Amino acid sequence: MFGRRRAGKTYLRRHFAEKASERASVVFLSATRGSAQGQRDLLANELVRSGIAIRAGADRAWVSLLADVADFARHVPTVLIIDEAPYLIESDASWATVVQSMWDREQSRAEQSRLLLILNGSAIGTMTSVIASQGALYGRPSEVIRIDPFDLPTSHAMLGRPDAVRSIEAYAATGGYPLLLREWDPGAPAIDNLTRLGGSPFGPLVANAETLLRDVPDAGGHRLVLSTVGRGATKLSEISSRAGFKTQYAVEVLRRSGFIDRRTPLGERRPRHVQFRLVDTYLQFWFSVIEHRLQLIESGQGSAALARSLPQWTAFLGDVFEREARAHATRLAVQGILGDVLVGEWWSDTGNQAQIDVVGEARGRWAVVGEAKWSAEFGHAALAQLERSLELADRVGDEPRLASWSQLGPSSQVRLLRPAMLHFTAADMVEP
Repeated sequence: MFGRRRAGKTYLRRHFAEKASERASVVFLSATRGSAQGQRDLLANELVRSGIAIRAGADRAWVSLLADVADFARHVPTVLIIDEAPYLIESDASWATVVQSMWDREQSRAEQSRLLLILNGSAIGTMTSVIASQGALYGRPSEVIRIDPFDLPTSHAMLGRPDAVRSIEAYAATGGYPLLLREWDPGAPAIDNLTRLGGSPFGPLVANAETLLRDVPDAGGHRLVLSTVGRGATKLSEISSRAGFKTQYAVEVLRRSGFIDRRTPLGERRPRHVQFRLVDTYLQFWFSVIEHRLQLIESGQGSAALARSLPQWTAFLGDVFEREARAHATRLAVQGILGDVLVGEWWSDTGNQAQIDVVGEARGRWAVVGEAKWSAEFGHAALAQLERSLELADRVGDEPRLASWSQLGPSSQVRLLRPAMLHFTAADMVEP
C-alpha cells in the first residue's frame, strides 16, 4: 500500500489492524531513517513484545527475523505491518531481496505460514520500483493498493455537498486531502478559509507541504526544480534556465517519484511540445499562493499577504478548473456519454500559439473539443477563442462537437450562435 502522506494510509492501516487483531496476532513496525541494525533491533523488540520467540544473537539478520515471524505464523495467524518500508530499503539495499527470498521459500513449503505481510510507504517511486518488472518483489504482492487524495466529486461529498463553486475552491486549496478538507468551512468565502488556514506558519495549508515534501530527494537540487515547476515553468529548457543548472536528471527523478508528470498534446506521434506539471493539486496551490509569501506569514503578516493574493489565487483556480474539466470529460467518456473517446488536451507553443483545454479523440479523429473558463458564464469571447484554437490546430476533415465548462453555463448569445454545443457547469463537474 502506498501513496502520498496525509492521504489516509495510516487511518486505513489502523482500521485494518483493529479488525485483524480479533482473529490474528498483529505486529507493527514503524521504520525510521537510520542504520539497518537499528531497524532490525526495532523489529526484534516488536516481535518480543508480541510474544514471538526470536533467535538469540546481538547481530540479528533480516532473514532470521523474518523466518521467526513465518515460523510463528505457522501456528498462529499473524499480520506483520511495516510502515515506511522505503526507509528499510534506504538503510539496506538488499532488504527487498531478502523479503523476496523468504516469501518464495514460504510459498514452496508444504506447511505454509499463515502470515500476511503489509508493506506501507509514502515514497511512491521506491514502492513502485520494488514491485515493477525489474523489482525484487515483482509478482509477489497479492494486492497492490495506491491511496491518493480524494477526487473532486468525493471532496464535494465530504464537504456535505455545498454550492459546487465553493466545493471546487475547497478542492483547489486542499487537493482533496481529507485532513485539510475537514478544516475547510464550505459555508465561508474562500478568502476567509485561506486566511484562517494559511495565515500562520502552523496553519494546515502552510504546514502540510513540509510533510509532503519530506519525500523529495535531498540531493541534486530536486526541491529547487520542484519549486520551479510549481511556480509555472513547464518546458525543460525553461526549468533549467530558472533553476540555474541542467535539470533533466532531477526532472526524471521527480517524475518517477510521482511529483511531476510529463504531458504531450493528445494524438501527437512525435512529441515536440512536452510539458512538465505538478501532479499534486495541493502542492500546486502551495507553490502558487503560499511559498513566496512564507516570510510574510512567518512574520505575522499572513492575513494581509493572503488578502493580496487574489490575482494568483484566481489564476490558480483557472488552472485547476481546466484540469477538472478534463477529469469530468473522462468520467463522461467512461460512462459512454461522450462516446468512445480518449480524453486529453492539445496545445502548440511555437509559432501561432494555441491551446484547447479538452479534446476527445475517437479513432484518430477529434470528436469533441472544449474550453474551460473559471467564470460565471461561458461567453462569446471564450467561444471565439475555442474556434480560433481549433482553426490553428488545422485538423482537416475533423468535425468535432464543441463543448464548454463554466461555473453556471453559457450566455444566451452563445446558445443562439451554437445551438448544438455541449455545455457543462460546476454542478455537473462535482458529480461522480
